[in-house]
Amino acid sequence: MPLVDFLKKPKEKDILVRLWVKLDNCKATYLNLRNAASDYSILNVAVSRLDDQWIIAVGARPRRAAVATKASATLSKGTQTASEIEGAAQIASEELSFGTNMRGTAEYRKALCKVLVKRGILEVMACR
Repeated sequence: MPLVDFLKKPKEKDILVRLWVKLDNCKATYLNLRNAASDYSILNVAVSRLDDQWIIAVGARPRRAAVATKASATLSKGTQTASEIEGAAQIASEELSFGTNMRGTAEYRKALCKVLVKRGILEVMACR
């Protein structure tokens, strides 16, 4: 089941017992920010690339994780120049909604999203 379909499903009380990941040429990274190593994340970001298809997912917003579809599409169409990477990070921070809780404000998470998405893209581009 693709990630996008899984994220759209309603919450269930089932327990995930198995996860199969197809081995392909996908390059991916996961970044998060926490106050302490044992604390819950303030924000999570996952960036992946398979051929020319990019996917940017952001979680701990504090809502359920979501795929930044516009930012992913923008990055997939371009040549990944510095300005396109900056633009995709900006689009990701604007297209997703963020909430406030005891770990961080919505404004803080929005700014953090832009930074973590940019770092994630650069890290995936560095993978060989």
